[in-house]
Amino acid sequence: MSQNIKVLTLKKFLKSLKPYKAKALSPLIKYSHPDKLRKTVYISSSGKFYKYADFLKMFVYNLGYVPVHPVDTLGYYISTVAHKNSKTEILRDCFSLLKDVDELWVFDEKIPSAENFDALSEFSEGMLSEIYWWLDNKPNSPIKFFSYKEVGIAKYRGDPAWSLINSSESNEEADIYNARKFSVIDLGSSTVKLTICYRDSEGNLKVVTKKSITVNLAENFFEDNKLKKLPMERTLDAIKDFYQEAMGYGVVDVKLFGTGVSRKATNIKEFKEKIFENCGLNLEIISGREEGILIHEAVVESFTEKPKNLLVINVGGGTTELVYEAENTIKVKNLPIGISELNEKFIKNYPVSETDFKKVVTYVKKILNEDEEIKNLNFDTLVYTGGELDYMLITGFPLEDQEGSLSHPKKISQKGVKDHAAQMRKFTLDRLHEFMPGNPQWMNGAISSNTILEVLADFFNVNTIIPSNKNLNDGVLNRVVKN
Repeated sequence: MSQNIKVLTLKKFLKSLKPYKAKALSPLIKYSHPDKLRKTVYISSSGKFYKYADFLKMFVYNLGYVPVHPVDTLGYYISTVAHKNSKTEILRDCFSLLKDVDELWVFDEKIPSAENFDALSEFSEGMLSEIYWWLDNKPNSPIKFFSYKEVGIAKYRGDPAWSLINSSESNEEADIYNARKFSVIDLGSSTVKLTICYRDSEGNLKVVTKKSITVNLAENFFEDNKLKKLPMERTLDAIKDFYQEAMGYGVVDVKLFGTGVSRKATNIKEFKEKIFENCGLNLEIISGREEGILIHEAVVESFTEKPKNLLVINVGGGTTELVYEAENTIKVKNLPIGISELNEKFIKNYPVSETDFKKVVTYVKKILNEDEEIKNLNFDTLVYTGGELDYMLITGFPLEDQEGSLSHPKKISQKGVKDHAAQMRKFTLDRLHEFMPGNPQWMNGAISSNTILEVLADFFNVNTIIPSNKNLNDGVLNRVVKN
């Protein structure tokens, strides 16, 4: 229980510290006097441009101020859930932040001038509310407007390829740095994933950022194997956002790969043409075998010593890849088991009933038993890829520490998976969404994902399960490093 210690004074605080702690504290509080602090700046910008948040914060830092970004402080989805979608209450929190900062800086594509304020009408409602509060409550405090071009975001600098490399004002060192950047976008059945990387001067691969958006491209797909209009539009929007974000980082090489339902879709040609028309990107379809091998390589490379008798599984929206080694050959089994398909067929009500759960189990087991090649296999270790480490940490699975891979610090027993999965089936969908407020739709596949893992671990008699964040993008990047 928290304690409000009214009797704690600075003198008592310092006296209570051990000498080595007091000594370590001394240089850290060198600039603690209010007169020596930097001024703070509240960053106001439209939510649709949140992808530029890091650029805006660095812009503020470079000018000698401390940035206060409301989305970073409040958490866009967290505050939305906490305030039950009330925009008024969310803005009330923003006003609380505004109250204590020194300046308000407003960023947008077009900004007002001293002679013309027409651009204000193009600002979002949230931005206008923040400007109103500032002018009403702090009329004598600075308010400044900056365009994204002034910030230096490549898209707005007029470069043909939205690149930070400018041929008319070439800087050799910057040109070399940006030329080493590249990005991979993985289009799956449920999510679109972005990874932006660069090679340092020694040729080592460094990850700049990783992001994912749940789009459910496989929505209503499985009856006729056709991609539907709304899922395609959602997915295209995500691809465009990620492409523009990559360009904003100065990336000049963007690769787009498709898996899952992209392999099966009878109208994939139409979708590929839409992507090319909107982004100029060619969608390259990766086979199930190639996807499995790439993910397997990424997993194995991350261990100091490869686990014996290892099974790597990757569960997507439309398919599941099983990858293992037999007779010195990498075997890949591409099974027609996907989270989106199971959700459409069986998981329609929450909490999930035992009847519906058993239907999923029966369906998955039937597919496994129909494959003679895998029916009698057993494995010692199962690595469950695709963001499962973060997922299990967030949702509270009883994980244990394990050594041998910095990328895989945790493990769990088959019983641990079964017991926790049973508890999660008792949750409402809203309760599941609360685990991941930043991307709540991702949790729509939680029960199906848990069930697939539970059935596979039992089917192959595996007791050591290692959750992994490795995915196709890691495999592609690993292959780039090797080459």
